[in-house]
Amino acid sequence: MTRDPALLALALVLASCAGIPPTPSEPTVAESKAQGLPAAPIEGKRVSEVAIRYTLPIDIDPPRRLRSYIGTHSGGTYSDKQVDSDIKALYESGYVDKVRVLAEPSGDEVLLIYEVTPRASLFSGR
Repeated sequence: MTRDPALLALALVLASCAGIPPTPSEPTVAESKAQGLPAAPIEGKRVSEVAIRYTLPIDIDPPRRLRSYIGTHSGGTYSDKQVDSDIKALYESGYVDKVRVLAEPSGDEVLLIYEVTPRASLFSGR
């Protein structure tokens, strides 16, 4: 895939002005779809693991609370529709301010990482 360096630089400047952190060099599945970029085909691959990564430090570990809103499970089959449903459920839970799903394909499997920014007031014990 060829990227225009001038457009990439402009996007980074605009994102920094808007207070948006720069995205990693490899776009997520959702970012690829939003930008019209071809993503590695992962629909139907076996999910090797579902991990939750927090973008803010928290005083307690709420994995059970958040995992209960994620319908995608390790050993299951990856589905864009299910991941979209998971994202919607996490937002509707009221426990998170931001959700980003990273998919790391490896052979016939895919590792899913739900990167969440939890509501600090809910998990900080304050």
